[in-house]
Amino acid sequence: MRYLLIMITILLTACGGGDDDTSTTIQEKSIHPGLIAPDIQADYSLNGKLTATLSGSVGNLSFSLADGAANDVVRVDQNSLTILNAGKTRLIATDSGNSQYKATSISLNITIDKANRAPLLTNPYTYQYDSGASHQVGVSGTKGQLLYELSPGYPDDVVKIDVAGSLIVWGAGQTQVTVKDDGGRNYQASESQFTITVEAASSQFATYQDITNKPLILGGTLLPVYSGSPTNEISFTVAENANQDVVQIHPTTGVMNIKGAGETEVIVSQTPEDNHQDIAKQSFKVKVNKANNTSFKASILTIPYGFDDELILQTTGVQGTLTFEILDGESTDVINFINSETGQYRFSGVGATKVKITDSGNTNYLSMSIVTDVKVERVQPVQLFSVNLESSYQENKVISAQVASRQGKLSFSLATDSATDVVNIDAQSGEMTVLKPGKAEISVTDDGDLFYLPQTINFFVTINKLINEQFSVENDLHNNVANTVYTPVAKGNQGLVTYAISSKSTANVLTQDPTTKVITLTGAGRGWITATDHGNDYYLSQTTDFIVDVGFADGSLTASAVSASYAPNKVISIPVSGVIGQLSYQLERGQPADVVSINIVDRTVTIKNAGTTYYTLTDSGNASIASRRVQLQVSIAKAAENVDLSLNSTLIDTVYEEDKQLTSPAILGNATQSSIKYFVDYSDRQVVTADSSSGALTIQGAGSAQVQITEESRNFENTTRNVTVNVGKAKHPGLTLAKQVPSASYYPGLEMPAAELANQFGILNYKFAYIPNPEVYDLSSNGILRVLKYPGSRSNNYVIITATDDGGDNYLPDSVDYISLLSPIEEGNGEQAVITFDGNELPIKSPIDVAAGDETYFSAFDTRSEAETMGDNAQESGGYATKTVIVCQDPQDLLSCTLVTVRLQNTSHCPDGSKISYPVGAKIRYECPGLRQPTRSEVTVSFNKTDAFNESLSAGTYQAKEPITLVHFAKPYRAGGVIEAGDIQPRAWWLIKVNLVVN
Repeated sequence: MRYLLIMITILLTACGGGDDDTSTTIQEKSIHPGLIAPDIQADYSLNGKLTATLSGSVGNLSFSLADGAANDVVRVDQNSLTILNAGKTRLIATDSGNSQYKATSISLNITIDKANRAPLLTNPYTYQYDSGASHQVGVSGTKGQLLYELSPGYPDDVVKIDVAGSLIVWGAGQTQVTVKDDGGRNYQASESQFTITVEAASSQFATYQDITNKPLILGGTLLPVYSGSPTNEISFTVAENANQDVVQIHPTTGVMNIKGAGETEVIVSQTPEDNHQDIAKQSFKVKVNKANNTSFKASILTIPYGFDDELILQTTGVQGTLTFEILDGESTDVINFINSETGQYRFSGVGATKVKITDSGNTNYLSMSIVTDVKVERVQPVQLFSVNLESSYQENKVISAQVASRQGKLSFSLATDSATDVVNIDAQSGEMTVLKPGKAEISVTDDGDLFYLPQTINFFVTINKLINEQFSVENDLHNNVANTVYTPVAKGNQGLVTYAISSKSTANVLTQDPTTKVITLTGAGRGWITATDHGNDYYLSQTTDFIVDVGFADGSLTASAVSASYAPNKVISIPVSGVIGQLSYQLERGQPADVVSINIVDRTVTIKNAGTTYYTLTDSGNASIASRRVQLQVSIAKAAENVDLSLNSTLIDTVYEEDKQLTSPAILGNATQSSIKYFVDYSDRQVVTADSSSGALTIQGAGSAQVQITEESRNFENTTRNVTVNVGKAKHPGLTLAKQVPSASYYPGLEMPAAELANQFGILNYKFAYIPNPEVYDLSSNGILRVLKYPGSRSNNYVIITATDDGGDNYLPDSVDYISLLSPIEEGNGEQAVITFDGNELPIKSPIDVAAGDETYFSAFDTRSEAETMGDNAQESGGYATKTVIVCQDPQDLLSCTLVTVRLQNTSHCPDGSKISYPVGAKIRYECPGLRQPTRSEVTVSFNKTDAFNESLSAGTYQAKEPITLVHFAKPYRAGGVIEAGDIQPRAWWLIKVNLVVN
């Protein structure tokens, strides 16, 4: 299964021309987005592992018991949860957070219910009448405290029985006993009935009866059912053509151990006493019922929509052939199975359904069906991206929203707190009609179409007020008339105009009343006045300085300079006085003629271009006054900026392709006598580069960058517009296997390397495609697979690993699955020794040093199963573990194979000379008297005829088909007190070959 969870964080950077200054913003960690931890409910299983399914984690997870919570329900060990007992407790899950998010904790309840258990295995008992004789009855499959009593309604004069199963023969007949097992703390209660028959004394031979409807308890004991008295010499054997895989029978006692489900036939031969008639052979049938497969399970599946992925619905505990189908009445539009036996499926849509899974069973297990929930969720989309828009006011101007990375249908609206009188927006197209200057916030929602989660982002639209280029107050010229009130004349103003004497004004030329603001001419010279148009809703406030020249009263021709900012075809009066005759003008030599045009009759100039030029003004005089010339300076400054300059698009949205060429947006409203330059800031050049003249763009990588487009012209200051280039990550060309991981032969501590991959562009991470037993496999983030122990008969000897390449900077993630296959252990892979166990007690001493205070334990297993602790309490002093082994008298003849049980016990030596005995799996730490650590670890292997399967073994030599692997676990440590870093790990192991001699 692959999970696609993509987040792109966009940094919008406003870049100035040629300025390389940068700044760094340190952001505080955000509050954790939320940790979700559903409660856990499971059935009790010995040392069972629990997996907490947490979502929303961003860092490392850890667990601890809540204050006051029961500490004997689960054990929290190195962040793993191990079942100890049935009951309820509470955990605290803590997420450490990361560079972006703070740590957080959440509590969850754990409920461990009593486990289902096999029914009690009982046998009917038959006794010859012997008044007052005492007997002891028993049952198999006990989990707790037993209570025996006569069944209600049955005769009470056949036997007298106490609660412990001890009975006294009272009279002939048949009665029934009910035995109840309270199940102890961890298992459900069970009860069963069996009959006790007391036959009247006779010398007749025994008549054997069929044994039927027995539950499958591997290794459980069955006793022959008969009436009468068996002869002194008797033999039992499974019929030649009968099923040999149901029971293993002792040849003289007839004690049977269950090997599997099915029906078989047992032949009984009784030898009569001398001078008695021959006794015909008898047979009886033994039928062991198939068991319910309580281990057959399928987890609830919640998964994001996988498009073209083909995945397998995972199950555990399978015994036969599987059949997958959508449960009748449930949705068929979520997934569809392309292989109904393997559970391989494709995605059909988003939603929930239920799947019925049927296991056909096998020789020992019944067919069983389970129903599991499958929920397919919408996929987390790439982050929706938009740019803030800015434009100068133009009545009814239409602006288009610039949005990238959408997955579905977009809808637009004004944000909740947005101004409503700036733009009108079309809800579907996103086109905005300008109403007035101001700032509006727009909300855009992507509905995600069918398969992606909806998402909403906001962006701002800024409509700038206009610059009033027509506002001016012309320079003026006056003859000196003391204390004359001067009233300026403003042109083209949009709002209230106020005046103030500029600091550049010559002293004693102008004065202004501080209250009335009236300006008075007070002397000759040049005065400067600042005029301010305060604008309105549509125009910015604007200021301009103008000159008032107060001439001396000599009547001579004078002219002040003409100065203004560029505004096409704006007309300005020439500040001239003292004209006596005819006024004329001439462009001075070498001066530009395209700055203004002059209308000498109206004494005005009309602006054509920015620049400075000089004219000679001539007054022809009259008969009494000679002509006079003065120089007229005309200075037209560049306008603030070209407000008409715009781009047909401010967003270029594309997908990464190496050296892909793009064209810059078309430029509208560019001025005459202008040129365009293109610039990309150095920090953005890893995304895109631009040709400074042509504007041709070359993609360098995925990300977001700004291209600065600057107009340099004669009549306007440099005018800059920005275009955002959003380069999305490209689809991955496909992560593939360059070389398959070869299979490896198991040994304790085995680490299998990750597969060699091709087409890797970023960082690889690894996870299990389907979560295996955490007690068997551990996968590190670099793909190294640690095999903690060999998988048992119900676990796969392979795992499917999903390797994901995050795609690096330029590609979307992609994944590929590969298989790591495990082979059984072989000699010569580092074991301490290969040891033969012949049935006599075998001590195995470990050379491993264990530091004081460190925990240590042993494990014993083969490819079929692991050693099981008797009584289910691994920490019980004096306890032991048993391991069932397949042995054969002739390894070439499968019919000669049977089962035996061996015992394994940790018999470590203490400093005071004593020994402690615990089951092999017990965790040993300060267990010696005085809370001291054992000085030497030792395991004893032994054979006991009363253990399962052993009682029915006939004499002979038996050889195991495979060895038992014994492993000693402890932390790294060297004698002398040097403690190395590391967790508990396999430190030594042995291969034990069972070569048993039974007499």
